[in-house]
Amino acid sequence: MSHSGSPHILWFDWVNIRSDRVLAGGKGLNLAKLVQNGVHVPPGFVITTCTWHEFMEADKALLTEVREYLEGIVFENGESLQQKSDAIWKVIVRTGMSQHLEQEIIGAYDKLGRDFGKDYLDVAVRSSAVGEDMEDASFAGQHATYLNVRRDGLIGAIKNCFASLFTARVIAYRHEKNFPIFPEEGLAVIVQKMVRSDKGASGVAFTHHPTSLAQYMVHIEAIYGLGEMMVGGDVVPDIFQVAKPLAKGADPVVIAKQLGSKEFYMQYAHRSDLTTEKLSTPASWRQQFCITDAQAREIARMCCEIERLYGHPVDIEFATDGDGVRMGDGRIYIVQARPVTFKRDPYIRDKYELDENALSEGHILLLRGIAAGPGVGIGKVSVIENARDFHSFHAGEVLVTEMTTPDWMPVMREAAAIITNQGGMTCHAAIVARELGKPCLIGTGNGTEILAEAGTVTVICDEDGGKVFDGELPLHKQEINLRPAWDKKGSIATKVMFIAGEPDTIASNCFYPNDGIGLARMEFIIANQIKVHPRVVLADDLFQFLNKKEITDLKELLHGYESPREFFIWKLQSGIMQLAAAVWPNPIIVRMSDFKTNEYANLLGGSYFEKHEENPMLGFRGAGRYLHESYRSAFLDFECEALRRAREAGFTNIKAMLPFVRTPATARAVINLMASAGLVRGENGFEVYCMVELPCNVVDMQELGDIFDGFSIGSNDLTQTVLGQDRDNAEVTEGNEMTPSVLWFITTAIDRARQLDKPIGICGQAPTNHPEIVSVLVKAGITSISVAPDAIPVTIEKIYEAERERRK
Repeated sequence: MSHSGSPHILWFDWVNIRSDRVLAGGKGLNLAKLVQNGVHVPPGFVITTCTWHEFMEADKALLTEVREYLEGIVFENGESLQQKSDAIWKVIVRTGMSQHLEQEIIGAYDKLGRDFGKDYLDVAVRSSAVGEDMEDASFAGQHATYLNVRRDGLIGAIKNCFASLFTARVIAYRHEKNFPIFPEEGLAVIVQKMVRSDKGASGVAFTHHPTSLAQYMVHIEAIYGLGEMMVGGDVVPDIFQVAKPLAKGADPVVIAKQLGSKEFYMQYAHRSDLTTEKLSTPASWRQQFCITDAQAREIARMCCEIERLYGHPVDIEFATDGDGVRMGDGRIYIVQARPVTFKRDPYIRDKYELDENALSEGHILLLRGIAAGPGVGIGKVSVIENARDFHSFHAGEVLVTEMTTPDWMPVMREAAAIITNQGGMTCHAAIVARELGKPCLIGTGNGTEILAEAGTVTVICDEDGGKVFDGELPLHKQEINLRPAWDKKGSIATKVMFIAGEPDTIASNCFYPNDGIGLARMEFIIANQIKVHPRVVLADDLFQFLNKKEITDLKELLHGYESPREFFIWKLQSGIMQLAAAVWPNPIIVRMSDFKTNEYANLLGGSYFEKHEENPMLGFRGAGRYLHESYRSAFLDFECEALRRAREAGFTNIKAMLPFVRTPATARAVINLMASAGLVRGENGFEVYCMVELPCNVVDMQELGDIFDGFSIGSNDLTQTVLGQDRDNAEVTEGNEMTPSVLWFITTAIDRARQLDKPIGICGQAPTNHPEIVSVLVKAGITSISVAPDAIPVTIEKIYEAERERRK
C-alpha cells in the first residue's frame, strides 16, 4: 500500500470498474473490465498511479526540475520541445526507485510467474494513462510499451513508461488537445504475461468499419508476429471483413479478405541488448493469410461480445499465442479494448463534383491507395523520409512518407493531406488522420517514388478509394444530409432500392435510405475483383492463354487461395456477400452475369474464347449463353456455386435474376440448370426474377409469370430493343425512355405483372436521366424503383410527390 493508503498494485480482478480509473488508467480499467466479464485476456496486474506519484514526489528536486523544463518549452520551436523532452526523460530514468516500491512490484511479478510455473516469466510492460483510450483522445501509440521483459529489466521498463509521459510527441499532443502539459493524474503501468504472437499473429479489429462507420461488420487487420508493427504502420496487413451474426445464435460470417504484403514481422530477440527484433517476412508467408477464416470469425465474435459489454463501438487489439503446436496454446487473446476515437456523422455526406469545363489535360491520375481518412486535400507535395527532415515541411503541404510514428504529430497536424507507402486502416497515420480530420491515403507501395518530382496535387479520399491527381482539380463540394430522405421514405409506399455492383463502396453507401438492392451486377464483380475469364480458370493449363504480363498479374491475384477455381468462386461469393450484408435483412436481387462478348474478351485470356460480333448488345449474351455448351460449365461451377455458397453462409436475402430472356423455354431450362446446382426455386425462400428487356418479355409475361417470382424492367436495354437501337453506337440517338412506344411497354409490363400478383421494379437509368418518369411509374403501380445511391434522395422526393398526387 502507498503512504496515502491507496494500493500500488491492483490485479485485474481487483480493479473497481466504477471508481478506479484514476488508479488504473484507461488501458488498465478497460482490461480489468474485460477480465471481470469473462473475455480471454492475458493475466496480469496494474501498477497504479500511486506508484508514479510516490516515485515522482520522493525526490522534490526531480519534480521541480521536470516542471521547470515544461515551463521553458516554446511550442512554436520544435527544437525547444525536443530538447526539454530529452532532458526530462534523462532525469526520470536516472532517478532511483525506493526499495519498498521495487520489492512490491517484483513480488507481484514473481507471483504471476508462479501461476505459470516459471521463475522468469516474459511480460509486456505497457503505459496506462488516465486520459487515454477515451472517445475524445486516442493517444495512439503515444506512450511507451516494452515487450519480452523479464525480472531484471522490469523496473527499468516501468521507469521508461513513466518518462514516456514527457516525450515530445505526448507533450505536443496534450498541448494540442488543451490538456495540462504536466499530467497531475499521473500514469499507471500494466504488466501482463506475454502472448507469443511472435510465433503467431496479432492485429486490430473495429466493431464498425473504420472509414465508412458501417455497423454491420467487424473490420480486422492482422500481421505476423508482435503487434507493434501494426500501430507503427511498418507493414500492409491482411484485411478481413466479417459480418456480425445475421440471427440470434448464428456465427459471424467472413464476407471479404484481402492479402497484405506483410513485408516485415517482429519477434523476440535473443540478444542481451534487445528484447525484440524486426525481420523480413519469408515470401511463402507473405503469399498466405496470417490468420484463418475460423480465427477471423472468433475474433469477430469476441468483438461483438465486447461491443455489447461497452454499449458502443470499440476497437480492440488481439494476439494469438503461438501456433498451438510448437509454441503457445494457439488461442486468441484480447490485449486491449477502447472506444473508437473518431467522430463523424455517416448520414452527412460530402460530395465532390468535378467541374468538367475547367478540367485540363494536365490533370492526370498519379497514384491510387487505400482511403483511410475521408476528404479532399490540395497542396504542394513534400516527401519526408524521417524526422530529421521536418524542418523542410511547410504548413498546407501534402505530406508523403514511408510511414508515420507518433513523433510525426507536429507535421501531420499541419498537412493538407497525408500519403504513406505502408500501413493499413489501423496504422498510426490512419488513426491520427481520422482524428485530425485529414484526408489520408495509405498502402500506396511506392508513393514516395511516384510523387518525388510532383508539384501541387489534389488528394481525394472517398468511397471510391484514395486518388492523387496532378495539379489543383476544379472541385465543387456539396454537403448532403441523408436524414430528411430517411424521414420522407417512411411516408411512401413504393420501395426504393440500390443499383450496385461495387463491393468496395457498398459499406459507405449503406447509409442511404433503401429497401435493399434491386440490381446487383454480377459481371461488375467478375470484372473488378476477379479480372480473369471463367474458361481460363476451367482449363487444365490456364497460363497457356496468357502473355507474360498477364501470367504475372494472375499469379499475384491467386496468392492466398488453394486453387484458381477456389479463387474465382470465393471472390464472386465474397462480392455478393458484401452487398447482401450491407442491406440485410432487406433483399438483394443478383443478376447473373450479363457480359457481352466484347466485354468478356477484355478479361484476362478472354480473347481466346470470344468471337467477334458486329453487335454484341444483341448477340451471345444473357440466359441463352448459360445453356450453351461453351459456357454451361462456367455458369454452374462459378456463378451458381458462388450464389449457393453465399446463401448457405446465411444470406437468405439473396435472390437471383436472369437477363435477356428471349423465350419462356430458355427460362425454364436455366431454372432447371440452376436447380441441378443446388439453387432450387422456392427452397429456403429462394426466388428467381426475370429482367424485362425485350418486347417479347411483355408479350410472354403471362407464361413467364409461371416461371419467375418477380420482374425487373431493364429500361436501358428495353429502350434499345423497342426502338431497334444499338445503345453502344453514339450516332444512333433517336428516342429515349420517355418515347411513347417505350413508355407503353414499361407501363404495360407493370400492369400485367400486377394482374399476375408479381412484384415488378425498374432498374435502368430512366428514373435518374428522366426524373419525370417517376410519376408515370408510380401511377402505373410499380413495386420498386432502383437507382444509384446518390440519386436516392431525389428519387424519394419524386416518389413522395407522385404518391401525393395519386391520392388526390
